[in-house]
Amino acid sequence: MHEKISVAAIAEELDLSPGYLSKIFRETVGQTLVSYISQVKMEKVKNLVFAHNNSLKDAGAQVGITDQNYLSRLFKQYTGLTVQEYRSIRANMTDK
Repeated sequence: MHEKISVAAIAEELDLSPGYLSKIFRETVGQTLVSYISQVKMEKVKNLVFAHNNSLKDAGAQVGITDQNYLSRLFKQYTGLTVQEYRSIRANMTDK
């Protein structure tokens, strides 16, 4: 998942217009394609940060997000926690 994934790239691959792809995705899945892509990326980042002990910067690079400020905000938006808080909570969970 090192390449940048976009609605336009997916739509082109499927030979659909970006607008139509977004519409049918939202109607079928119940969330926007952009939101879904971000959610998948954040799940990968969470795994890399905790299970593999990667830095947030390295984890972000692996999912195609190089702006660390944006990545930090996105991580907190999806988890409700900073990376440090997330690591601490996960570490406490595995210690018990």
